[in-house]
Formats: sequence, structure tokens, C-alpha cells
Amino acid sequence: MFDQIEPLGSLETDLEYGVAQVFPDLPEFSGMVIDDFFAGGKITRVSAAFELIDPASFSTLPGLVQGWRISVFESVAKAEQAGNEFALNTLATHVVTAPTYSSLGSVGKTTGFRVDFDGLNLDSGVGLRWIGVAAIMPSTTLEQVFLLGNSQPASFGGGAADNALFVNPGEAFGTWRSQALNTNAAYRVEAVPEPATLAGLALGASWLTRRRKR
Repeated sequence: MFDQIEPLGSLETDLEYGVAQVFPDLPEFSGMVIDDFFAGGKITRVSAAFELIDPASFSTLPGLVQGWRISVFESVAKAEQAGNEFALNTLATHVVTAPTYSSLGSVGKTTGFRVDFDGLNLDSGVGLRWIGVAAIMPSTTLEQVFLLGNSQPASFGGGAADNALFVNPGEAFGTWRSQALNTNAAYRVEAVPEPATLAGLALGASWLTRRRKR
């Protein structure tokens, strides 16, 4: 389990580099926040906590967003080369058009909301991975989506603390493709262990049992 949304009281705003949006009309400005976790099976559910420039537009958000891009990368370098739609050099990627939205009320300095993506089947293999979620929404909506951070997450999921990154493959914000955020991205990932992973766990448990008997 990788849970950097809970506890909700630790969520914080990040309007500087937390943009989480794919712009079909301004692709070079597309950005995604990625964070690391240990993948041990197929990802079945992903959640993310965001904020809006205009909190009042939350009620109209589902009608503004064309979809949500979820991508899993093997490394930061792969994410930097993912293209303006974050669909290249991925281990797994998927666009969800009908997620579940819920308001988080007052979060940090703004109003937050949570998006849950159920019924996924993202096979990212086993090992340390990087995940990111971004709304597909043109700039003409006059709205922008930012990912929230979390200073005290419930679980790093095998990843490291405070190493989330803002990624901009189009380099529209400077000469860099990734920028350290020095916080934890507000993501939650649920997965079903692969058969090989389960077999490995079973062998480990058996070895421990034999050792205790000795």
C-alpha cells in the first residue's frame, strides 16, 4: 500500500510547481507530479488529491476535464522523456474518463478535492517505480489543476520521503525537464500482488518458519 493522501490534515498547497495538467492546446506546458513507490503487482486503484485556482469551479470540473492520464515510469529519466501527453516511455499508462470526485473541503490555503480511479489493470512489474496523474484539460477552460503535497503521509510505499518531482517534458518553464518539490505527492496506490510475488512471499514465510523451529 502506498498512501500519501492520509492523513488529510497533512495535505498542503503547492501552487508553484505542482501543476498536474496535460494541455492539448499548449502541449509544451503540460506538467505532471511524480513520486516513487515499490510496485509488487498490478495496480487496481489510484487516488490523488488536487486543488484548483478557483475552488468554486469544482462543481463544473467533471465537465471541463477530457480525461485523466495515469502513468507509471521506471525512472525519472523516463518520465522526462514521456512526451507532452506523458504516454511515452512508460511501464503502464491509461486514460480514465469517468473517475469518482469528492470534495476535501479546506486544505492548507485552498479547497481540495480527491479523484479515485477504480477498475484499473496497470502492470508495472516489480521494483521501485514512479507514478503520476494529470488532468487532460485545455487552457481555454481558464482553470488549472495542481497536485497537493503531504508532509506526513501514512505510507511511503517503499519510496523515499520528500522526493516528489514536477516534470515538464516540453521545457516550457525553463531549461530543465524536472524540478524537485521537496515534499510528498498526494497519491494513493492499491495493487494486487503478482503470482510470482506471492510465491516469493510464501517461500520467505516458509524459510522463517523452518528457522524458528531450529
